[in-house]
Amino acid sequence: MLKKSVTAFSLIELSIVILIIGILVAGVTQSSRLVKSMKLMTARNLTLSSPVSSIKNLTMWYEATLEKSIDEAERQDGIEVSKWYDITPTSVTKNDATQVTLANRPKYTDGMINGLPALKFDGSTDYFDFNGSLLVGTEYTIFIVEQRRSNADSWMFGGSSYGLDMCLHIGYYGGVNLRHAQFADTPNDCLNCVAAYSTPTPRLHIVRLSSVDGRRYYLNSSTPSFQTPAVKQFLVSYNNAFIGRFGGGYFNGDIGEIIIFTSALKAEELSSIQNYLAKKWGIKIS
Repeated sequence: MLKKSVTAFSLIELSIVILIIGILVAGVTQSSRLVKSMKLMTARNLTLSSPVSSIKNLTMWYEATLEKSIDEAERQDGIEVSKWYDITPTSVTKNDATQVTLANRPKYTDGMINGLPALKFDGSTDYFDFNGSLLVGTEYTIFIVEQRRSNADSWMFGGSSYGLDMCLHIGYYGGVNLRHAQFADTPNDCLNCVAAYSTPTPRLHIVRLSSVDGRRYYLNSSTPSFQTPAVKQFLVSYNNAFIGRFGGGYFNGDIGEIIIFTSALKAEELSSIQNYLAKKWGIKIS
């Protein structure tokens, strides 16, 4: 009777197999890094070639992909960000968003929105200070790209100085609503306009204040999702202005870009910036 032959891998054969596996793993890793790098480069090119800086009255512009937006030492996954630079090219004096306290700093986080980096706010302590006085006594249009991570009230903009038309605040409340108000006045509430939170969903919000047609709010849309035409009052002051906080309420989620104009943009101007942001952050505009 013939005996069955028994074979085993030699050390050399095992070494070759391990080497091949290592090469395959390294190849996948390098490929992933290449895709990530190309995506980031595309986003940077979109930003630099966008129509944003060509529109008058650009006042503040914060975004998370350019090298000049965040210091190199902090532009790493999971690192706290002390300063979010205003990249407005037409401003001599920049209005950087800052946070001096380490425990209150949002974190730079890779691959958060459409595979791009964004700033992650923890919903309990994180926020930035900025100079809100530039929005006092003027029309404004504000673009915000974000995704929340909670069904709790979550404020993208706010402050801690209260009084009639003294504190701009923008954010989610009651789980399914959006509010744009200036404190103690008639709010521009978009009721039941978002689904209750289940997973992070990228959104583009636009709030607009006009001396002619009042307040308008746009949600992933080129037409207003809600408006209060009769409410046309300007801010009379905006001290202690925050990104990611309103009083004791904090934003829980990720913010990729904020663009602020001190004017009520025209329809074609709104559309041009919407298209840029939608393409960059992978948001469908209706």
